[in-house]
Amino acid sequence: GSTESMEEKTVSIDPIQLDPKYGHEKSKLLDRLNLSKMISIPSHFHSNSDLNEDSDLQNALKILRISLMSDEELYFNSDATSSSIFEEEMRPITEMRTLKWIRNNLPLGAKIWAESKLASNSIRDEKRVKNRLRGESDEKILKWGEINGILLVDSVFLGEFEGTGRGIYCEKDLEPDSIVFKLPFNLVLNVDTALKSENGELFKRLINEEEVHQDTVTILFVLLERLKGKDSKWESYFQTLPKELQIGLTMPVGELLELDGLPLMHDIIESKEALRLIHESLFPRLSEDYPNLFPQDSFTFEEFLWARSVFDSRGFLIDFGDGTNQNTLLPLVDMLNTSDFPQLDGKPSLQVEDNAFVVKTICNVKGGTELCINYGPYSSRELLLNYGFVPEGGNQYDRLLLCLALPMDDLVERRMEILTKCGITLEHYLRDGPMSSSLLAALRVCVMDEEEIENAEKNLDTFNPNKEISKQNEEKALGELISNLETMEEEMGLEGSEEIELEMEEDDTKPEEEEEEDQEIEEESPMIKMARKYRKIQEKVLKSNVEQASQLLSSFWE
Repeated sequence: GSTESMEEKTVSIDPIQLDPKYGHEKSKLLDRLNLSKMISIPSHFHSNSDLNEDSDLQNALKILRISLMSDEELYFNSDATSSSIFEEEMRPITEMRTLKWIRNNLPLGAKIWAESKLASNSIRDEKRVKNRLRGESDEKILKWGEINGILLVDSVFLGEFEGTGRGIYCEKDLEPDSIVFKLPFNLVLNVDTALKSENGELFKRLINEEEVHQDTVTILFVLLERLKGKDSKWESYFQTLPKELQIGLTMPVGELLELDGLPLMHDIIESKEALRLIHESLFPRLSEDYPNLFPQDSFTFEEFLWARSVFDSRGFLIDFGDGTNQNTLLPLVDMLNTSDFPQLDGKPSLQVEDNAFVVKTICNVKGGTELCINYGPYSSRELLLNYGFVPEGGNQYDRLLLCLALPMDDLVERRMEILTKCGITLEHYLRDGPMSSSLLAALRVCVMDEEEIENAEKNLDTFNPNKEISKQNEEKALGELISNLETMEEEMGLEGSEEIELEMEEDDTKPEEEEEEDQEIEEESPMIKMARKYRKIQEKVLKSNVEQASQLLSSFWE
């Protein structure tokens, strides 16, 4: 909402509307930092003046960054005591959301400023096309896109790019809000498309009578359509899909062993086994009941795994307005690569009146630049699992999950009640940076003795575990933290890693055997390299927190 006066206008910000799940906490944070939920819009916001140092705009940025930040950023910043930390840029996705909000909701001058910032941000990760791809399937999918009205700008091509491989670019310069893709609903692949197909009644029966999940029905539909060959309207699209996908779910045993000791390895094994059980619940039964529709050699577990991997690596979770997310393939759009600083809006917008999805530019784009979206605030774990890569140059979204356990004694229920009343969870994140105060608060409650519990229960309204409870409690909490981190080190196979590093520093000459080993690594599969890179990232995050915990304990003893 907004109010106007003779001199200026104000726009209200509702964190709860922007973020129904965490909006209440963000609203409390804004109140605690004495930040208004009203953004002032002085008259100079309407003109194309220099707003880089403007105090009104800087205040608006702080309010918006808090209102639009991710749940993880909220987790690490919930104890902020000064609004000054929100004067600095936050993670790329939060910054992009903030700039897009300004562009869409504030007057011309602020809109121009936001578009300029979005454009300068996109240049940070700008990739120029090396050469245009002219393979038969490349040309065919572009022609299919033109015929079906998907490509709405001229000169969109597939090209080869440094670091990302195949991607999409436009030879011409593009202005902000240029529609690059307009994909009709009838050309997407999801459960709705399956239910409207010639086999829709069978799919409805599987969902309603046999309680088959809609994602499984979508997998069956995609495999059936691929079997049609030229009789499928998606034939050109299927020809662009790789015959073998390299993502976490498809890693063979030899590659999986590179993740030994990491939770990701167990997640992959469990996901693959769950998929196998789903396949066994359907086949060979469906092949026996419908031999012409589901030939057994075309619906093996390997084919089933391939289709599931296509959705994992290329699918979009889309809310069609009914509040339920559908895993959806968007042909051509799903060929866009990800970037922290994209040129296109990462979430295809629904144009219900046209029954289509639309993807627009968010800034000026120079011709020959790769067009990217942002897949989301994914850690390297999620990117390796679903997309088969680990980003070069670090990933701001990397983290480790630390699950605390309450001592199973007579006081366990009382400790749990205190945690609940204080809004503290037992699940916490570790990052390559300062620890969250929520983690230390949880540890303090976990190790409270009976007297400390009684004192907390008497004053629950004012009890604050973000502060030291007692010297004895603080020492026990830090000891418990170090114990948890040491356990994680052991499980990840990091024992003795510091000694190894010291040895390497003392003698950085490589024996002949090590040089041969390096040569072997160069010849190994890309997924093994990605797995090893991922392990190093996890080690780095854990080491950062081990050092912090040790420093905290040393300071405490001093």
